[in-house]
Amino acid sequence: MFMNQPFYAILLGMIYIGIVYLFVRKEKKVITYSLTILPGLLQLSFLYLWLDKATFLMRSTNLGFEVYNSYLRFIHMSYFILMIPLVLICVWFGIKKIISLDFFSWFKILFSLAYIGALLGILIIGKFIFVLLYYGFAP
Repeated sequence: MFMNQPFYAILLGMIYIGIVYLFVRKEKKVITYSLTILPGLLQLSFLYLWLDKATFLMRSTNLGFEVYNSYLRFIHMSYFILMIPLVLICVWFGIKKIISLDFFSWFKILFSLAYIGALLGILIIGKFIFVLLYYGFAP
């Protein structure tokens, strides 16, 4: 889907970096900078490699199925490389907020487990959306 309009992929990358920054903005400056620069570098390297592979696929004709299969493997691998740091940051700051609440300790544990389960569910469902957006309906 994004292959014809790469502007949306760049916009999604900026939203990704913004979400990470919103989570870490109240931490020490060293943590804020390091946790914002890491996803920024990951996103920039992904966008560069993705645009390189996408333009190769658009310029070439009569490609075999293996070329598209390697492109799909790249998209699958990139999803986990990009999303695991984001999910870990969400878990870290979410659990930190949950622990600071004034509830019963068993309720905090139960709510923390439900929060982690929901994030893992979003991670699994998000993979299909990511593949659909960056790979599209290619063969």
